[in-house]
Amino acid sequence: MHTEPVRSRADYIEMWKADLAKSGKELPADVDSMTTQEILDEWGKELGKHAQPR
Repeated sequence: MHTEPVRSRADYIEMWKADLAKSGKELPADVDSMTTQEILDEWGKELGKHAQPR
C-alpha cells in the first residue's frame, strides 16, 4: 500500500504559493488567518479556473 506523507498547513500554503506564482499571482493577504480547509477550498477554486473541459 502506498501512502503519501501527511502534509501540514504550511506545506499546503507553499504548494498553493508555487501554483499561484506560475500565473504571476500571490497568496491572499489573509492567508495567515485561514484554516487549512479554507486554504484547500480557495486553492481548489483557483485550480478550477484553469481546468480544461474534456
